[in-house]
Amino acid sequence: MRTIRGYGKFNDCILGGLPRSGITLLASLLSRNEKIYVTTTSPFVEILYRCFSLWDANSNFKEDFQPEKIREAKIPFLRGMTNAYYQELTDKPIVIDKRRQWQNETNIKMFREVYGDYPKILCPIRSIPEIITSWKTLYKKNNTEWSDRDMDFLQFRESYDDLLDGYRKYPECFHLVQYNDLVDNTEETLGKVYDFMKLERPEYKQEEVKQVEKEGQYQGKTGMHILRPEIKRDNIKPEDVLTKEELDKYSKLDNWYLK
Repeated sequence: MRTIRGYGKFNDCILGGLPRSGITLLASLLSRNEKIYVTTTSPFVEILYRCFSLWDANSNFKEDFQPEKIREAKIPFLRGMTNAYYQELTDKPIVIDKRRQWQNETNIKMFREVYGDYPKILCPIRSIPEIITSWKTLYKKNNTEWSDRDMDFLQFRESYDDLLDGYRKYPECFHLVQYNDLVDNTEETLGKVYDFMKLERPEYKQEEVKQVEKEGQYQGKTGMHILRPEIKRDNIKPEDVLTKEELDKYSKLDNWYLK
């Protein structure tokens, strides 16, 4: 993996993907490497974007950023802020920031402008009906009434649309990690992830999956990031959980990466 020159720990590899598709599992597997720190669900892309936008011509603060020295300070400041941020989180030499919003086309372009290279986006993906099945099952575990409308924004559709736009514009930035491959052929699939990151494959035997995020509420639900100690499928079939209308609706969104 290429370390971005001058920015210490932060490198050009980030973790995105679709919700309920193995992002937390992949983060846990990468965290077994003593040299790698994978963040929990991270606010950094939002912090970076807000600071980045202050220099924008449409910013409410545009007049404050007119002096030439201040304009020239933009990229050095953002790079220095990046380094300072991650230094507070870990002593490990490699950081992988985890947030689905990284796959947004705007954020990919911002990454390129700030760090001088395009990001390498690790992107777990899964059958869309299986994703919705996992969501519906999570609702049931939380004793929450299921609403298919919830999937039309933040909990699914926003990530899906961001990924579609980012992948179609910058396919070379993405390494797609099929959920079933990660579960069924873990070490082989993980090896390909290391190859994409241009990191030497570590030597270790399969071990128990460890939690990388503390349990808590996320989007009003508990259990969002809980991992089973064994890597295995849940064997819940979409046709046993989704209505015919839901199955038809979400099947039409499947295999987007083949189009």
